[in-house]
Amino acid sequence: MATAATPHGEGRRFTLSPEDDTEGGPSQAVLLQRLRARKLARLVVAEKAKDAGLVDACLEQVRAVLAEDPTVRAMMVVLNRVAVARELREKLGKATRSRKDGLDADCVLLTGRVRSLERDDLLTRWRGRIAAGRDRATAANVRPLVVVATQCVEVGADLDVDALVTEACPLDSLRQRLGRLDRLGHRGTSQVVIVIRKEQAAQSSTDDPVYGEALGRTWAWLVEEDAAASGRLDLGIDGLDPILPDDLTPFSAPVADAPLLFPAYCDLWVQTGPEPAVSPEPSVFLHGPQRDAAEVRVVWRSDLDPARPETWADTVAMESPVAGETLPLPLWLARRWLAEARLDDDGSDLAGAAPPRIDDAAGGLPILRWRGPEDSEVASSDSIRPGDLLVLPCSRGGCDEEGWNPDAGEVPDLAERAALAARHRPVLRLHPAVLPNLGAAAEVLAPLTRLNPDVLPETLEDDVAEALAALAAREDLLEHLRPLVTSLLRDRQRRVVPHPSGIGLVVSGRGRLAAEGSDFSGEDSTSSLGDEPVLLVDHLNDVERWARRIGDHAGLNAELVSDLALAARLHDVGKADPRFQAWLAGGNPVRAVRRGLLAKSERLPRSGASLARARARAGYPKGGRHELLSVRLAESAPELLAAAHDRDLVLHLVASHHGHCRPFAPVVDDPRPRSVAQKVGEHCLHAGSDTGLERLDSGIAERFWTLVRRYGWWGLPFLEACLRLADHRASERPGHGGAE
Repeated sequence: MATAATPHGEGRRFTLSPEDDTEGGPSQAVLLQRLRARKLARLVVAEKAKDAGLVDACLEQVRAVLAEDPTVRAMMVVLNRVAVARELREKLGKATRSRKDGLDADCVLLTGRVRSLERDDLLTRWRGRIAAGRDRATAANVRPLVVVATQCVEVGADLDVDALVTEACPLDSLRQRLGRLDRLGHRGTSQVVIVIRKEQAAQSSTDDPVYGEALGRTWAWLVEEDAAASGRLDLGIDGLDPILPDDLTPFSAPVADAPLLFPAYCDLWVQTGPEPAVSPEPSVFLHGPQRDAAEVRVVWRSDLDPARPETWADTVAMESPVAGETLPLPLWLARRWLAEARLDDDGSDLAGAAPPRIDDAAGGLPILRWRGPEDSEVASSDSIRPGDLLVLPCSRGGCDEEGWNPDAGEVPDLAERAALAARHRPVLRLHPAVLPNLGAAAEVLAPLTRLNPDVLPETLEDDVAEALAALAAREDLLEHLRPLVTSLLRDRQRRVVPHPSGIGLVVSGRGRLAAEGSDFSGEDSTSSLGDEPVLLVDHLNDVERWARRIGDHAGLNAELVSDLALAARLHDVGKADPRFQAWLAGGNPVRAVRRGLLAKSERLPRSGASLARARARAGYPKGGRHELLSVRLAESAPELLAAAHDRDLVLHLVASHHGHCRPFAPVVDDPRPRSVAQKVGEHCLHAGSDTGLERLDSGIAERFWTLVRRYGWWGLPFLEACLRLADHRASERPGHGGAE
């Protein structure tokens, strides 16, 4: 079933009945108000060609609408390309600042290329003036607001403006944009201006780079209908429905036919650990072969020293990136921008839109491909891949408070704010480059950034505590800093370490502001990093209880819930390896014995270099996988596995709970294997750390394919996700055990 306001193709459609269009009770009155609202259109051809002509025409129409109708307090201008929208936003800003030609209005840019924290800031600031259902009377004496936007407002945006200026577009896109104009029908009559580029209006058949020929056909149809209506074309719901073409397909944005999806493709996609060398690109099946949906995410950090990229990974590891500070960019655009190539066109805001016809570029300044503390690397623009998380110095530019802007200078660092939003571990970076982001806190913290980190004074802890107390007492402390400062101030086991750049300090706490989530850290080491020590037996019990709860709520049958719980009870028993325990103790085997078997440790270092040193001291092999040892330990107790309804499923869930063994186990070079014993209930488990599961004849791959055929391409990953979610929840809330 397809769900869309503007469906394509044939098939039964849900529509209003004739009875819905009659006077009746209160609900009918609300509906009729929206149906009968008039949206009178004016068609305009730009006087000059290209982007500049379109921008000037839209600017002129904004002036005209505001001059003609003083009741317009909020209007929207929707354009088809991000760069053009940004150019219009800049011209509007200059015009309103100079009050040129009487234009006095607030303006804001909305695109899909914006960091979510800053998007939320924009919506919080302006929602009261553009949200559907707002009290229009309160805005009567406020300056008009002009929202310049791209296609991002076409879907899922509950916005309501008094007037609309839109670039010419296909009919389905136009109807979506019209849905933001007098959305609830409160005004009754509103203006919509449709502007077409001069060069497109002059062509009999327009082949638009974004919308193809559908744009030209829609414009020709609008011109014809406008003539028939004697210049009073009504594009409201009741006005538009009677004149819609019988076949909407030629007037709708092109929808590329996806290739046929064969079972062999699903067999390739289901292999994620490791991925096959050759695999079909999923975006082709979502957006068609002529589209490009590949994206990367970009994060900016102010404490990255541009002259010392070798310190970047350790610097970022002190405060791992979280979703709120990332900005999505098409892969092709990121490559060209990072290579410092010329950007004449940065495309549209449509999902999977085809890139402009430009040559690729290579080279440019270094970037950090973040893959966790140990696996990150400094790379060049031509080496980035779809899905990469890229971290750059703030001085590189590329973003402002309204989102992507390749001409912007210094980018604000959102790390502390994003960590609060994600309820992350409290970390305060005391670095000179971070201070401008901390507001009034900067003057209190500045002396700490000037301390020599190589010779930490004995009074350092007292200095930090004094500074935190001073900050907590300030009324002008930034909102996002107060819970961070409070958390660090109360934490008696906070840590103060030198900043990896060699300048300043980093203060980190053991506790979280709340449950940790949405970070992009590597799973290998950070999955064992906790706010406080968590005993292995307690963690296994917690995950088992969470697994039962999740399985029940997911509607799994009793047999599957039981197997999921058994896998949870066994998933981390491989952490009993004494070398792994020593790693959790910072590389100290004596301390590890004293503390008992742990699943999580607060002593596990965060930076890649420190992790490697601790692992080497512990003797734990590089790339070691505790889950592989967990499988061998489970296999050593056949009487325990006899409780499984599907033994293969239990062993696979244990093997794959960190994403490996789908279908092959990773190769681990363990030159000095250890014999490991662990007790689970009444069962004694025993196995060697040299598991041999990386061998092609180990049975791991055969078991994976058996289960894929048994549970399906999507069914098996669903069961895996249940166990991984249980593990995450138990890690976030130790001792909670899935209780309400």
